Amino acid sequence: MTRYAITPAEAGLLKAIDERGLSAIHQLSSTTRITPAEAINISRSLESKDFAIFDESRRMVHLTDEGRYVRQLLQRQTDGPFSTTSVAPEEDFVLIEEKALQDDDRLDALERFAKEDLDSAIERELQQLRQEKLSRKE
Repeated sequence: MTRYAITPAEAGLLKAIDERGLSAIHQLSSTTRITPAEAINISRSLESKDFAIFDESRRMVHLTDEGRYVRQLLQRQTDGPFSTTSVAPEEDFVLIEEKALQDDDRLDALERFAKEDLDSAIERELQQLRQEKLSRKE
């Protein structure tokens, strides 16, 4: 039996990543209603647990095989018709810790970026949205 410990924010992001196991930061922040900076921090946290790979240049999150497995366990525990918080002792399970991002964590995430870095990150995000919009029209 393996116990995977994640925060509620990590659980929310894991569940928001699309079925291919690949999602853009702007999609995740929109889906989960968090800032892109928070989505990046949570992605890095998932990466530190070997559940995801965060591609900084493309601003994409890709689930690892273990991350897919944890998401599957999480969905079975929380979303299934027989969802439960209790599991058999021999089964793997996901433990959601009650530590969520606090306002101080959000401010810290913003303060880590220089003003120029924030400007360029916003510009990249807008450019990517423009490209996606154009590709949908075609």
